[in-house]
Amino acid sequence: GTLLKDCRYEVIEQIGVGGQGNAYLCFDESRQKVVLKESVLPVFVNMNVRKSALEQFENEARLLRQLDHDQIVKLQDFFVEDHRTYLVLEHI
Repeated sequence: GTLLKDCRYEVIEQIGVGGQGNAYLCFDESRQKVVLKESVLPVFVNMNVRKSALEQFENEARLLRQLDHDQIVKLQDFFVEDHRTYLVLEHI
């Protein structure tokens, strides 16, 4: 029931846990199912390290958004909230 990105995404359940983060099944604002892939940004580090991690995330998200193939999950959105990064992926 957690709401993210100004209530655009509602968490239904956790569907995966890994070394780099978590994955959640969610509803988007039109009540379509999506998957949120969450990773934690480094918090207790030099500000330059944190800035670099954020830039890397944004660059990766922009590259993923450009991919368009039937056998690749589509990136629908990405955002940062509360020291965490989120990729919003189509649910398949």
